[in-house]
Amino acid sequence: SISAAGNRVAFDRNTQIYAWDPGSGVFGSNISASGSRAIISPNGNLVAFFKAAASVQSAQIGLWRLTNNAVSTITTSAGGLRGFSPDGGWILIDGPSSIVLYNTTNSTLYTFPGLSSTPGQSQMSADGRFVAFVSTSPYDAADTNNSAPDVYLADRTTGQSRLVSVNFTGIGSGDGPSQNPFISADGRYVGFRSTASNIVPGITNRVPQVYLRDINAGLTILLMIGPSGGFSGEGSLFRPAMCLVGKTFVFLSGREGRGRSV
Repeated sequence: SISAAGNRVAFDRNTQIYAWDPGSGVFGSNISASGSRAIISPNGNLVAFFKAAASVQSAQIGLWRLTNNAVSTITTSAGGLRGFSPDGGWILIDGPSSIVLYNTTNSTLYTFPGLSSTPGQSQMSADGRFVAFVSTSPYDAADTNNSAPDVYLADRTTGQSRLVSVNFTGIGSGDGPSQNPFISADGRYVGFRSTASNIVPGITNRVPQVYLRDINAGLTILLMIGPSGGFSGEGSLFRPAMCLVGKTFVFLSGREGRGRSV
């Protein structure tokens, strides 16, 4: 894992967590920083890692503060260490039993009331207020497709969640699985990948497509457009991602017999 400026790298080796400054060539370690899957904050000051054998149900997460070389422990019922907010102020942890945010400034945990996520299927906004996540549980009265995964947006301030993978009528969920959410820095835009045929009008196939929903406007658009200006329909789309301001997107496109390209 590398910091946003590229000036610090965190990694694990033989259950020991290390931090490295490529510019000075200095390695750092802490005897208490023992575990796996090291993730460094964008500002390069914090390293989060699994302290103990973790499952999707629970985990002990270590937090190594490089500024004072102190290591603390975060104990949570969620076992999916997702990463830091851009300023390092929040850590997102998800799992089938809960969705948790850890405030690195005051060392407090916030658990979204009654929510759970498919492990590894959540992202937060820059300030940690909003979390986009995937679940098969209906957390919105608009969700009419309870058997398939859907994308939701949870608001830490209000404690409420809303359906993101809504169909084009606006009164129900898509008719197929929706997953892989990504979110803009301010939480206004949430994108996702779906095989549903009714997210926007005109889709006639069931291959995965990437969509973007404007939460404020209540509108969803298809991101992949074919060369003629119509719907793509030429292949499956994978691993979507978006820049923080919500204007640039990247994803893999797979077409039969042609492999995958970005």
